[in-house]
Amino acid sequence: ARGEAAEAAGRRGADAGGGEAAERGRPSSFDVAGERVALTAEERRDLERRAALREGLLDVVASAAFWFALFSDSLGGLVDRLLSVLPALIVLWRCRRVYLASSRTPPQALAAPADLPYTCGFVELGDTTLFVVATLHISPRSPVDARSVVQMVSPDLVMIELDEERLGPRTPTAAGDVEARPARGDDLQPITFSRPNCDPMTLRSQRAVWNAEWAGSVVRGTVVFDPRNEYGLSRNARGLWEGRLALMRRGAPTAGEFASFAYKAHLAAGSGALAVLVIDNQSELPAVRLSQGTTLCNELELAWRTRSCGFPSLPVLLLPRDGGERLRAMCTGPPILGEFQVLQDSYPRRTLRRRLCQGCALFSSGIGIQYGIIDFLSVDIGGEFEAAVDAASAQGVPCECIDVDMNAFWRRVGLAILPTPLNVLQAVRAWLAFPRVLCNICFPPMGNIDTLGSLVLHARAFTLRIWVAFFLGGFCASLVTMTLLHLFSWGGAQAAEMSGAVDEVYRESAEEYILIGVKMYVLPRLFYAVATSRDLTLYENIKVQARTHGAKRLVAVMGAAHANSVLHLARR
Repeated sequence: ARGEAAEAAGRRGADAGGGEAAERGRPSSFDVAGERVALTAEERRDLERRAALREGLLDVVASAAFWFALFSDSLGGLVDRLLSVLPALIVLWRCRRVYLASSRTPPQALAAPADLPYTCGFVELGDTTLFVVATLHISPRSPVDARSVVQMVSPDLVMIELDEERLGPRTPTAAGDVEARPARGDDLQPITFSRPNCDPMTLRSQRAVWNAEWAGSVVRGTVVFDPRNEYGLSRNARGLWEGRLALMRRGAPTAGEFASFAYKAHLAAGSGALAVLVIDNQSELPAVRLSQGTTLCNELELAWRTRSCGFPSLPVLLLPRDGGERLRAMCTGPPILGEFQVLQDSYPRRTLRRRLCQGCALFSSGIGIQYGIIDFLSVDIGGEFEAAVDAASAQGVPCECIDVDMNAFWRRVGLAILPTPLNVLQAVRAWLAFPRVLCNICFPPMGNIDTLGSLVLHARAFTLRIWVAFFLGGFCASLVTMTLLHLFSWGGAQAAEMSGAVDEVYRESAEEYILIGVKMYVLPRLFYAVATSRDLTLYENIKVQARTHGAKRLVAVMGAAHANSVLHLARR
């Protein structure tokens, strides 16, 4: 690729007018022997196509040799001897890596501290350096590595493999309420109140998760406060609230009464209100959206009380305590007109229907079972992300989320396992690449993070409780997943037998072949949806955040399954 890049640049430089090169696209930069060579978009795509073709041919040859040797009787003895010395070769390769890492050249030593954790890799992109920390979400070593890397390299920006939703409140309060943490002014919804012969008053309020369903709409109406229904929990307010903005207090008159924001919104919508304005009872507005982080139990109770599995049919705003009380006092005089335009909001939102569907998918895939058992046994999950946030806050540098939200995640899973011809070809392509991927795991190049060695180091930090939770969760998850797969193959074999396509004596064999076929298709497609497709998203979000903050030293904390792919994309 370097030789082809130099040749392409030389041909374009020898072009007399240079007009054709300018018309073929904007030149991009390509590294050739330490020098930057300008390439057009067309030339770059051509190089990428050639590289993909060479990689595909290499995978076909290596896969044919690998599977032939693995299943050939004539080469069985040779394969057994190779497998017997493979552990020793793997250990010797890592000893070589450690030796080469300890004797880095001076420029490399300046780019990264010599005492970086073994689980951390880095890549230099001009004047920008990206450090990637490969973690295991249940390992006690992961928070230590993440914190130490942030402290060592003094980054300009820290990024974590989470989205805004999962980084939100870890322990939501009762009835779907939100934590009282300071809110950012630029993230609040402005609302203006006016009355004849008076100056308008503008308040900035926190918005509900579902408000963006009406993004861009203008809500305008008279503000009404009912002293007999100051908490908005009465069902008999149609005559007063219809066509108006319902003002009410936060919470309930008695402790323990169900009074979530969504419940009040459903009641107000049933009375014909245009929107709900809630007066906060805290000194500062919360930083998170209203009803963000609501537990499934609270949503089920809300659905039972309202007979609805969807969002409330009107927006809700939480007003500051002082401004809200002033507005309540003004409601006793001439009518007050409230007006606001609903802001756009990229925060992920989902109805109870979608949440239940995603929960069933999480359960049937085994991921929810495994992490549920691990969490039940009080094993900390994702502690490295909290450690990275705390370390970034201590150094005064921003910390940003770079992962996809759960809605996008499940959308990718659905599209990936859909049995289209392209997905089938991609599954075959993945199995052809298996020998190359396995070789890179056993014998990682110097530029890659040693995933296998990192997992060994993380496993050494496991306590007895973590080991029990890990194996128990894995066993239960595998049991459920295999049961579902066996049911699918059993149903397929029964249908084939009933249609006459398979004789009764061959039904069990047909069931086994169906199970093997399903596994060979589903496993690589799930890996693509869970890991490969997210790798590109992580890298693209790293680029966006680096440009947004103008950062030159970056630290990204992510799972070990993503680390090498992100480094590879950065080098490419």
